[in-house]
Amino acid sequence: MPPALKPFAVAVQAISRRLVGQRTASKADLTRIRSAMLERVLDCELKTVRRIRVQLAGASSAVQLWLLRSEVYQAVSEQFGQAEAAARIESLQPLFEGFLPAKQLRAA
Repeated sequence: MPPALKPFAVAVQAISRRLVGQRTASKADLTRIRSAMLERVLDCELKTVRRIRVQLAGASSAVQLWLLRSEVYQAVSEQFGQAEAAARIESLQPLFEGFLPAKQLRAA
């Protein structure tokens, strides 16, 4: 892309994100989401908590954290059952609003 068009392209992307309600998560947003996800597994087996902590630390976007919900679900369901796991995962959904397409959030 020619350098002269780059500001235009960035502006178009920003406008499109606003129109669909999706924005990029800041470092603070990601830290808040990581902490909440980690809280959901703290009462699980220590080995599992350590593994999930490493996975969460390696995630660099809201989408990557969203995909790690399955790891959290698996850990909680093994220890406390599927109903508890589903409740804990569902409680995370509001943290992702605005960072993912609404359609993806409904599929949770």
